[in-house]
Amino acid sequence: MIISRHPFAARGEARSFHIDPFSPTEDRQPILAAWVRAFAEPPNGPRLEDDLAEQLERHMSCRDFAGFTARDGQSGQVLGFIYGYTNSPGEWWNDRVAQAMNAGQVKQILQHSYCLTELGVIPEARRQGIADALVDALVTAQPHPCVLLSTRSDNRAGKAFYHATGWRTLLPAMSFGWNYPPYDILLRERQ
Repeated sequence: MIISRHPFAARGEARSFHIDPFSPTEDRQPILAAWVRAFAEPPNGPRLEDDLAEQLERHMSCRDFAGFTARDGQSGQVLGFIYGYTNSPGEWWNDRVAQAMNAGQVKQILQHSYCLTELGVIPEARRQGIADALVDALVTAQPHPCVLLSTRSDNRAGKAFYHATGWRTLLPAMSFGWNYPPYDILLRERQ
């Protein structure tokens, strides 16, 4: 899918980019390099490429894994990425979120949801509609009635983006355990 101007793009000249799925067999180095750059700034960074490579390898084996990259329309540079998988009991994130929910939320929402695990856009490509296009690609590709994600409660820019693009806060300031900052759990229903 090639996109030259997106509804959430900033004013001015928007770069053209295309959204493509990525597979377990493709070279992950450009994705990991973009990942490190996307998360280098507070409140996230820095994150080490080896840790990210291990995390991605582990998550690619999860049920219904889907991942997409946004690449510059001219150079092919990875500008952003997203991936997720089906929430399943026994997975670290799923089990901690289940502990914070009531039984009805677990049964009605968590058991029938997808987890947007990572979304990042390199700093110089932000505010051009790339994140929104990546989210739309993942939400469309996944098989469940809703998608969940966690973002740090102090991530004002991230939460503003998510709320402006159809997400709502399901659980504010949830704890993933000792030594973790508070996270908000957000939900977006498939349309």
